[in-house]
Amino acid sequence: MVGQARNPIVTILLMIVTCGIYYYIWIYKLSEEAKANLGDANINPGMDIILTIVTCGIYGFIWMYRQGDILKRLYEKKGLPATDEGTMFLILGIVFSPAAVYIIQDKMNKLY
Repeated sequence: MVGQARNPIVTILLMIVTCGIYYYIWIYKLSEEAKANLGDANINPGMDIILTIVTCGIYGFIWMYRQGDILKRLYEKKGLPATDEGTMFLILGIVFSPAAVYIIQDKMNKLY
């Protein structure tokens, strides 16, 4: 698998310290890694960032929901058991975003 393991705690701290700027970088990098690993032309990291900015962050919740399916596909590709947890990511993203970020990053790290 192509990608970089990131410490979820450091990721959250960077998002806080940079007043949210690192959030956009994180979304871009995860989308880029998913696109490279799945070969899916429908994953567009640049458009994910633009839509998140233009919608004042609302698209970020949709992105988290889509990560459930993307992670499921990545886990299946690697031969690991997987479930679509998009709804959980969406709810956590709305209620307490750092928890969703932590879980998504932790699940991505397990692939590397």
